[in-house]
Amino acid sequence: MDEETIEEWGGELRVIQARIGKYFERQEARDRAIRYMKGLLSDVPRKNGWQLAEQAGEATPDGMQRLLSTAVWDVEAVRDELGRYMVENLGEGDASLVVDETGFPKQGKTRQA
Repeated sequence: MDEETIEEWGGELRVIQARIGKYFERQEARDRAIRYMKGLLSDVPRKNGWQLAEQAGEATPDGMQRLLSTAVWDVEAVRDELGRYMVENLGEGDASLVVDETGFPKQGKTRQA
């Protein structure tokens, strides 16, 4: 996904930011969370701290790491709010969402059942 597509989604990202913003204690963390999501949606090939920080225009990954490790925010509430958003906008009543957090294709020839 390229930067242009992400910018087209700007309106929806602002909706998401408004919905989850109340769960962050500080404005800096709210803003960084949106930049983090933009990085996850970007075409950055590896989604690690350095690459996501660079995508967000930050010199080091410290801020992104701080967001995930020590910033004060209600993780469960954000998860639940994003889940509600997804169901409202993409969901079907009897659908399931499966997330593959690895992002790496399986290597080798052995099949797993």
